[in-house]
Amino acid sequence: EIFPPLLNGVTVCFASQEELDNPAKLGLRMQREHANVLYATPSRLLSYLEYAEFREAVKGLDVVMSGGEAFQPQLLEKLRALSQTVHIVNAYGPTETTIVTAAAEGDGPAVTLGQPVRGLAARISGNRGQLLRGPGPRLPQPAAGNGIAICHARGTPLLPHGRPRAMDGNG
Repeated sequence: EIFPPLLNGVTVCFASQEELDNPAKLGLRMQREHANVLYATPSRLLSYLEYAEFREAVKGLDVVMSGGEAFQPQLLEKLRALSQTVHIVNAYGPTETTIVTAAAEGDGPAVTLGQPVRGLAARISGNRGQLLRGPGPRLPQPAAGNGIAICHARGTPLLPHGRPRAMDGNG
């Protein structure tokens, strides 16, 4: 999530441990730096929203991306109460890929896993590998595409000989 902005000349600011531990300080820094995008887990955002300085900083954001755990409906409500114009994005990626593989903007009463990011394929499958259909299953989402290393497929290690192998995007 940091490389696209960096490769496009955008400044990326990282919070210090002190700021992570003190949401009021983080909010003040976000305001001072004129931050316009924030990425954090839903539970962290919910806890930080208890601080007035952080809430004030959120009002100035263009995008709030959240991932790493289930998106909580009350987070969408709290963010919308602060700004009707902020783009709220649920970013999903299986642990083994360590990247966002699907995203959806929260513009309704529910936030979904969304669609695969350009260049990736994703499918929701059951424990026996069968493709599942229907609204909102909470199951693993295998991903494929350029830039994703094979890790569990066919017992291949994540880093064979120290180098990842790209999947072909066909699953």
